[in-house]
Amino acid sequence: MKTFHICLLAAFLTGCMSLDPKPDPTRHFTLSARATSANESTGVSIYIGEVEIPEYLNRSNLVLRKSGNEITISEYDRWAEPLENGITRVIAENISAHTGSRKVFTSAAGSSSSFLRVRVQVHALEPADSGIIASASWKLMNQSDQVLDSGQWKTSGDVQLSSDSDTAAKVSAMSELLAQLSNQISDAILKATSSPQAADE
Repeated sequence: MKTFHICLLAAFLTGCMSLDPKPDPTRHFTLSARATSANESTGVSIYIGEVEIPEYLNRSNLVLRKSGNEITISEYDRWAEPLENGITRVIAENISAHTGSRKVFTSAAGSSSSFLRVRVQVHALEPADSGIIASASWKLMNQSDQVLDSGQWKTSGDVQLSSDSDTAAKVSAMSELLAQLSNQISDAILKATSSPQAADE
């Protein structure tokens, strides 16, 4: 009986070791800048404060909009960095390219010396069945936190996705939309820095 148990254990262990390990299905994604070249340029320093996002987006897994009030959480598709950090980084890169400014900061260390400050609050940014749902509000302020300009932004419907689009296509579309938001803010920055009143402040 003892010999039988030993043989049975040996067969079990051999069978377990012969199984091929399953590959990890997890995939990681990052947003990317889609900046257009600057038609105008400014040399002022700009601080991009950390972007605020809704709590339901504050997770490593991608969030998908299933219906008006229902979301699903992707099991295997994840962000390679905190989403608020990724959005902040992309907006800063886009604004730097669009305004021609090489002094765009995202760290608090650069905030005190920056001529202009930008605050962005994202209200939605998630793929749905046929497109991307996205909206945000922003403020442009001077060093005294006086609001120079502000705006509301939402998807204009020109970034479409098919129902079978993969996650990479969805993330790419999200990057395209963030470029639209960045350009709106950049135009306000260029307008503010071309104003003699703004320069005096």
